[in-house]
Amino acid sequence: MSRDGVAFQAVAAPLSGIGPGDDRRFRDGASVAGNDADVDVGLRVLAAYGAGAAVNLAAGLLPSPVREGSRKLRAAAVAASTCALAIPFFLDAPPVFRAVQAAVFGTLFCRVVEIARAPWCYGRRERIARMLLVHDTRLMKPVPRSLPVGALLAGTIFLFSGILVFDASARFAPPTLPYALAGWPRWLTAAAGSYLLIEGISGILIAALRPFGWEHEAVQRSPVLSRTLAEFWGLRWNRVIGRLLRRNCFEPLARRGAPMLGVLLAFAVSGLLHFYLVLPAAGLVPAIWIGSFFAVHGILCLVETRLAVRRWPAVAGHAFVVAAFVATIPLFSEPLLRCFMR
Repeated sequence: MSRDGVAFQAVAAPLSGIGPGDDRRFRDGASVAGNDADVDVGLRVLAAYGAGAAVNLAAGLLPSPVREGSRKLRAAAVAASTCALAIPFFLDAPPVFRAVQAAVFGTLFCRVVEIARAPWCYGRRERIARMLLVHDTRLMKPVPRSLPVGALLAGTIFLFSGILVFDASARFAPPTLPYALAGWPRWLTAAAGSYLLIEGISGILIAALRPFGWEHEAVQRSPVLSRTLAEFWGLRWNRVIGRLLRRNCFEPLARRGAPMLGVLLAFAVSGLLHFYLVLPAAGLVPAIWIGSFFAVHGILCLVETRLAVRRWPAVAGHAFVVAAFVATIPLFSEPLLRCFMR
């Protein structure tokens, strides 16, 4: 500090009642204010989640469990869950929290629709479990209680590795339009981080059931080994959502002799779910980008069927899958990165 600055502080201090060393109070005060703001955000997030979860739980329990049950109750359940989809748009919190809540409420909406389609297939306890857990109850079975330390440790390593890689990807380049040359390191690294994150989260969630006496089938089945896009999306990647889309989108049309339309419908619904995830966090244009990613992959699945990619040599099949993802990854990674912008 210059001599004039020191002199000014010496003169101003008696007038203001603040000593030269008391500026620490301002720093501490700012820290306290920052902590209070974080607490406020946390409380708003929890309140919003609680409200949405309560609405969806009530909606899931509403349809009568008999085949002759009221169609009006089934429609009311879907309408109530639809209303909960608005919550992330009004949440006053950083974008990532709005994206996470949209992901949760979007999944719960699909489960409410699934229950409303065939309420006689789901008992009261299973409905409650499907509304309160991210797990798929149809992939769970009772087992002796245990503490899978190794699985929890592996999941934690994957999770933190994914966070570090995903965070590093944002530093390679600022937000940019898909397919700009400078964005490729950012998008490819973000894709790797997303893969590690999903592996870690799914591993931890599965391992967390074992102390309560339940086992869940693997959510991820080594997606990197896929030789076709259909194998990747239908059998190996995120089987919780994959089974939901298969049961409610693909199979009904496949039974009617229109499997290709079933594939397109499944990807359309997946695209809408991701569109909804990104919309409250990053806006309309990024949401359109990620929706386009799934639309393109639906078309590519039909193309690979025509090309009989599953009959290609293993190396050629892997190369086709890698090429498809590299060609479309900007449409996926850029919207997600914008959801995590501070």
